[in-house]
Amino acid sequence: MPEAETTAAIAEEVDAFGFTIRPDEAAAAGQGKGSGKRDRRHTKKHLQTVRQREIKWRKMLDLNNFRGGQSRAQVEGLQHEKFRSRSFKGIPDSIRGEAWRAQLVDMDAEQYPTDAELNDAWERFEDLMPAEDTPLYSSFEVIDKDLHRTFPNHEYFRLAALPEQAALQGQAHSSNPNAKTIISGQVEMRGLLRAFAHQHPVPGYCQGMGMIAGLLLMYALRNDAYRMFCSLIRKEKYLLDMFAEGLPRVQLFTGALDWLLQKKLPDVGDHLMGEGLMAVIYGVDWFMCNFAKTLPWTTVLRIWDRYLVDGYYVSFVAAFEIVRLLRPQLLASNDMQQHMTLLRNLPIEVTSESVLIPAMDKSKLRYEDVAAALEANGYKPMPDLPEPRFKPPKPAPTIVQAASAPTQAEPVTSAEADAGAPGAPVRVAVQPTSDSPKHVAAASDENQGLRVVDVDDALPGTASALQPARSTESIISKSESLDLGPSDWV
Repeated sequence: MPEAETTAAIAEEVDAFGFTIRPDEAAAAGQGKGSGKRDRRHTKKHLQTVRQREIKWRKMLDLNNFRGGQSRAQVEGLQHEKFRSRSFKGIPDSIRGEAWRAQLVDMDAEQYPTDAELNDAWERFEDLMPAEDTPLYSSFEVIDKDLHRTFPNHEYFRLAALPEQAALQGQAHSSNPNAKTIISGQVEMRGLLRAFAHQHPVPGYCQGMGMIAGLLLMYALRNDAYRMFCSLIRKEKYLLDMFAEGLPRVQLFTGALDWLLQKKLPDVGDHLMGEGLMAVIYGVDWFMCNFAKTLPWTTVLRIWDRYLVDGYYVSFVAAFEIVRLLRPQLLASNDMQQHMTLLRNLPIEVTSESVLIPAMDKSKLRYEDVAAALEANGYKPMPDLPEPRFKPPKPAPTIVQAASAPTQAEPVTSAEADAGAPGAPVRVAVQPTSDSPKHVAAASDENQGLRVVDVDDALPGTASALQPARSTESIISKSESLDLGPSDWV
């Protein structure tokens, strides 16, 4: 990136959530994407209110972690309504990550990998190179393509890196000759999505998952974000089957929205259907990303606070109210192209937190209505999927080779090895994988140079157990120096 362009990128103003503030958003008093009511958020009264709510949330989250000696059943029964009502009012931003984790992970944390397991595995996922003809390779390719278009206006995921971030930079998939440099947030997103695709071959990776992963990484460290992401994808009340092959739940939900509009807003529903403008044309991102790609950020967060409590019902209420608020504009003409543009580029007058959230609070759409719409479109309840046992990639085998080693192993007789002549080759064995019961030992002396041999269940230093090498071999000569000490025993 040219220096002037980089400087300009650094100088851009960002809002309280890390999103770049465009000039039109600043002029609109922070009502654009990624912004809230900037003046109100900095008033003393507002900050005092937020602080009081933070204290209440902290006490409630402590109780939900069973620190008061109450049972899980007591906590779930007594605290659910309080948790729900406070979530609907909006979770303080400083508490949001913990509150979301409490909803998604804490109650069944034993199903997920531990921090120790994940910390040990991230580098392996980064280095993993699956065979080119496998679904996993295809998933990794699509992940790398999507990185740079996922939250490109957020400072954590932006392509232009500050100089001090250089140490955190990684490289995109090495098989792609046009791969771009990726920065710290993208590295974490890439690792999370790679890990999920590896651990969950079905559904693997699907476009749209990056928006969910990015949202979670803004509010949680990567280990927690990974566990939260897995919970969302495997639970029926959230995104189960949303990313399955053929997108069956996307089709189900958009069909149910069409049904609701025709039943509850018949003038608008019939008008849109008469134009052939079904919800599957404009509403896919609404349901797949739960509006993370569509609405102003403060509105997105308020919807997600509710979504993690009540599940997909909240998505239907938001979608229904958006169409209801657009009713006058939709009925004003029969121009399908104009209506499609309107529904895909929602105006801020409808989507701002101060408009859409109160509309959702007053919505006449009930859970029973959503259930009827889903049933009319062939919905059948599904059980939550169990989280598979965590199996990270195995470490790559370590191969001991000299730079001048020939490509093919040559036979080495015992007479040649015992001759002690300068340059006489000796066997060097490749380290077995972690599945092998064998250990590898190195032995050397003044005459023989370095020799690496397999040892069946032998402890380092047990010379009597040394056996001729039986694994894949390469050749080095005695005249070449390789220094292996006790620390090189494996």
